[in-house]
Amino acid sequence: MARAISMAHTTPAVVAKAKSKTRRTWKEDYARKFKAGDILDATSMQYRFGGVHIADIQLKEPPYLENIGDWEGREEILYEEEGFKFLDDPNIMPEHAPLLKLAKIWIGSNADFWVIEFDTLKVDPDAKRKFLTPVEIEKARNRLFKAISGGLSISTITPPYAYIKKVA
Repeated sequence: MARAISMAHTTPAVVAKAKSKTRRTWKEDYARKFKAGDILDATSMQYRFGGVHIADIQLKEPPYLENIGDWEGREEILYEEEGFKFLDDPNIMPEHAPLLKLAKIWIGSNADFWVIEFDTLKVDPDAKRKFLTPVEIEKARNRLFKAISGGLSISTITPPYAYIKKVA
């Protein structure tokens, strides 16, 4: 069994191959154990908490330390690379997208993170059936938002007029 990395907050984005980077608050000695070319099990959460294998990913390069504040002005790139764009509700006008606002909040934290760049090699077929449903995408969006915002709910930054009315 390969080493595993949990993608609990962005599982649907990994399964859809819509995520190419993840950021972690690892200790340096742990981060240095990973090398370019390593193949890891991406999981829905840690195995010890009932997570399941969702994909095989391959590291493009060794993890590197980066201050997230360096992304100021490039929020939309971070939004896409981290899989946030995939998880955002497509019925919200782009200027009100809560996960884009979340990316801006995250960048404002000026925290240091280990950046892990990867390619998704193979997605588990069962993961596609389980995690690409609208309900699972919404669950992931809400988990991600709460984790980064410090417990806020999406509704606190998404005004009711932000939703696009569907045309029949």
